[in-house]
Amino acid sequence: MPLSPLRRAGSLALLIAPLLATACAGRVTPVQTFPSHADLQAVTEPKPRPTPDIVTDPQANARFDAELEGWGERVQSAGVRICTWARSMGAKLPFDCRR
Repeated sequence: MPLSPLRRAGSLALLIAPLLATACAGRVTPVQTFPSHADLQAVTEPKPRPTPDIVTDPQANARFDAELEGWGERVQSAGVRICTWARSMGAKLPFDCRR
């Protein structure tokens, strides 16, 4: 018994729908709903604490300075990325993200 034109179109749609969904799946850009885990972890990283030997040992002082500088760079970079993310999500911020 041959299918009616309406049933044939419905059957064809059922066969094509998964193919279209699969073909379009690669084109969908995922929306990140929260800042990245790495950025959130960086902005909560504790500030390095100096040890008493930085007063008398120039190498310890230099290591502490480098550690402190690295910490500041990581926190500032993560803060800029989170700020930029917030703006991309529509936040109206009263300051520039790239201070």
